Amino acid sequence: MALRPWSPIPIVDNGEPLLPLPPDLLRLEPHPYVAVGAPYGEAASPFQLRQGVIERLLAAQAQLQRRHPMLRLAVFDAWRPLAVQEHMVRHAIRCECERRGIDPAQSGTAIDAVVAEVG
Repeated sequence: MALRPWSPIPIVDNGEPLLPLPPDLLRLEPHPYVAVGAPYGEAASPFQLRQGVIERLLAAQAQLQRRHPMLRLAVFDAWRPLAVQEHMVRHAIRCECERRGIDPAQSGTAIDAVVAEVG
């Protein structure tokens, strides 16, 4: 099985607006990517989703609460622009190199193995 089986699937904008998560959906904060410096930008929030996704999450939460009134959904990760994805791949490579005792500034088979595995 390929490490990233979703890679060949094209990303197509469905035209729905990105909207902020409504207060009914909890957020796990601080957002983990913001905490490590991911570049969302000044005015952007990682807690945005397409309108249809928000509608489906709210419907799922309503169904959950009918069975378990004390439970609510909490969003860990939502909108992730390309710059943030690139930042997180570089961050993951640096962390894995550190874990393995490899200098990420060097080149060679050890770095190539980390990049192939993580990036």
